[in-house]
Amino acid sequence: MSISTRLVPANPFTYLISRDPNAFCGRQKELEIVCEYLAGNSPRSCAIIGDSYIGKTSFLLYLTHPQGAVIRSALGIKNLIFVYFDTSPYIDSTRDEHASVQFWWDLLHTFQTRLDSNHLARHPLSKAAMGRKPLDKAYEIKCTLEKLIQDQKHPVIFALDNFQGIAGLPLSDSAWLRSIASHEYCAYIVTSRYPPPLLYDDPESWRNPSPLWNLFLDHVYLSLLQEAEAEELIFQKGKLEGFWREEDIEFIKKTAGRHPALLRMTCGLLYERRRQTREMLDPEEYEFLESGIYRDASPICNQLWYGLADPELLGIPRSAEYRRDLSKLSMHQQVLMDIAEKGDSLEDRQYLFELEERGLIERTAGNKWQVFSGIMYQYVLRQQQVRQMAGLPTARSTANPVFAGTMPPPALTYLEGKVYQYLQSRAGEVCDKDEIKQAIWEDKLPSDSTLQKIIERIRRKIEPDPDNPRYLIAVRGQGYILRESPSD
Repeated sequence: MSISTRLVPANPFTYLISRDPNAFCGRQKELEIVCEYLAGNSPRSCAIIGDSYIGKTSFLLYLTHPQGAVIRSALGIKNLIFVYFDTSPYIDSTRDEHASVQFWWDLLHTFQTRLDSNHLARHPLSKAAMGRKPLDKAYEIKCTLEKLIQDQKHPVIFALDNFQGIAGLPLSDSAWLRSIASHEYCAYIVTSRYPPPLLYDDPESWRNPSPLWNLFLDHVYLSLLQEAEAEELIFQKGKLEGFWREEDIEFIKKTAGRHPALLRMTCGLLYERRRQTREMLDPEEYEFLESGIYRDASPICNQLWYGLADPELLGIPRSAEYRRDLSKLSMHQQVLMDIAEKGDSLEDRQYLFELEERGLIERTAGNKWQVFSGIMYQYVLRQQQVRQMAGLPTARSTANPVFAGTMPPPALTYLEGKVYQYLQSRAGEVCDKDEIKQAIWEDKLPSDSTLQKIIERIRRKIEPDPDNPRYLIAVRGQGYILRESPSD
């Protein structure tokens, strides 16, 4: 591919859906499913389930954006009043009755602003304004909101982002939300990491009216983007055709996979580098970019990894009595580590399906499993090293390893991966040093010592004893050979 002579002036990968809905890419299938629930005379509530950073908020903002009317009409729904509302500020309210008043006040003013853009922005309520009985004040505001909803000519759809905020409020608030939605003029679309029933401490204690979470029997799961959707994001719906080089695309897909947040992060950093030069990047430059992406992506990887220890993933409602021993790997963490090391797991296949559903693993062309991106893959393997250094339990040894007699896949950087890939393509053969350098660096060839340092780094990741290598062997005066097994 050749670089276009006209570069896009602004980085298209730093965006706000709330400002520019055209920046949204993919999710057509999920949009169609949600619109089916909302079509007809009586819209149905539904939950959008997905892991952290998978794009739930972007999905909700795109669906509810005022400029999305044309899109929604094309999908079979129109004349609905959408109101986006983020409930995350109430997550830590711990059943606080004053938080209940603030919630209804904020929701009322958000709805009023949606109906009239000139409406004054909402503001915090003082405790004096709440009255002596906060729940009475909350109920009064709720009734005002309900009356306003009933006065509309079209159904109102409240898009409640981060639904766990609702679960943190007093149960009376959930009951009131449930009663509002019992009429044909109102429904909810909510986002959550887990099905709503699992967010409540004690759902069995609910009696009448029916609990709010009963409304969300319809789920839409957000996982990895489809291949075509990932390319739509990379090329920005055709705006960047001719901008990327083939080496860029290879780097992006290897590093980020089809994860929307990692794709935007990777493309954004590489885009800035590409704007500075039209020349082919050196492998060292890709490796430098990869180290920056790994650093920036650490918060995402942390949330995904430690989220695998949440009780909700096992179908256990979160409660004060549940205590997770973080010194031990959860079953989902164990299986993910198995996939990173061996490409499969001997544990219950249900864990594999759940990890795939959440977009943490995917099947390869050879019908094996792999971690969804190179960045997360490196992160998972490093967790094993960190736990070993801390003296914590790591992956269990088995009498019958999944791939006995073969090397586990290493967590390589971009440059290490290019060298390793070349050696692997000629496994069992002695590869001349100059041939390796020309295959990887083409014109700007490094010194022999630079190549040797890369080989040593690869050994530290694939050899049981790097000081006494069994797989990656130096052949004096010639080059290096990569063996399939120590006996070769």
